[in-house]
Amino acid sequence: MVDLKSVQDKEIFIRLVDQQKGGWGHLNFDHFQFHAQRPKFDQELVQAEIGKPQNIPPADEVLFAGLSPEDAAAKASLPPGFKMQLFAGEPDVMQPIAFCLDDRGRLWVAEGYTYPKRMPEGQGKDRILVFEDTDGDGKFNKRTVFMEGLNLVSGLQIGFGGVWIGAAPFLMYVPVSDWDNPKPASAPTVLLDGWDYLRDTHETLNTFTWGPDGWLYGCHGVFCPSFVGKPGTPDNERQRVDAAVWRYHPTKHVFEVFAEGTSNPWAWISMNAASASSKPASFRISGT
Repeated sequence: MVDLKSVQDKEIFIRLVDQQKGGWGHLNFDHFQFHAQRPKFDQELVQAEIGKPQNIPPADEVLFAGLSPEDAAAKASLPPGFKMQLFAGEPDVMQPIAFCLDDRGRLWVAEGYTYPKRMPEGQGKDRILVFEDTDGDGKFNKRTVFMEGLNLVSGLQIGFGGVWIGAAPFLMYVPVSDWDNPKPASAPTVLLDGWDYLRDTHETLNTFTWGPDGWLYGCHGVFCPSFVGKPGTPDNERQRVDAAVWRYHPTKHVFEVFAEGTSNPWAWISMNAASASSKPASFRISGT
């Protein structure tokens, strides 16, 4: 509450300043009310009283917070006829940010320890794990560390003999040498660069999905425009990507924006059978 008598009949602008030193967040407002006289509010606190321990509200209570992975699966609400079983959980997998399945039903998971800021070159902390259930009991019993030392990973997919990794500013490909015990056959090849890694790094390269047309599709959020091209591409020949769905051809090595005008697409992409033009006949995404 602010007394504005001193500026009555004058033009003013209002600036809101967030002095919070904690994690990332928003300072929002949507409604100002003006009163001719100072209003009286129920349970009003004067400024000098706000910081006193007895006036600090309790922390929010989050239902089921702090449960073990096993208990969390047991407490989940499901539609009739469904059941949930824990396949992998902490401490076997930490900070998962992307995952996919291969043709053997194995779960590939990218652990994002570097997020939210890209580390100096060579100091990345992210890694990719492979979980496999070899006895069919619904829980992994084989865990392989496929690759370590990655930097700001946010996208992951398997196909065409290797692993496709999104780690801004790069889209990379890593061939696999031994699919029984997956390991890289070589260092990553940078296919594209120019993906933004300075702003909203959680939404730049995400949700990698193979389309029925054989292209690799992915999502790109808003407020972090990227200028994408093959390494060495001049600035004036790069493709601008922002609030969009993009696709990359794995053998022709062609990159293009497929759809624009979203906000923060992240989650899943659903497509039906491809049309004669090689583009999906229909396309649906969800996001935040």
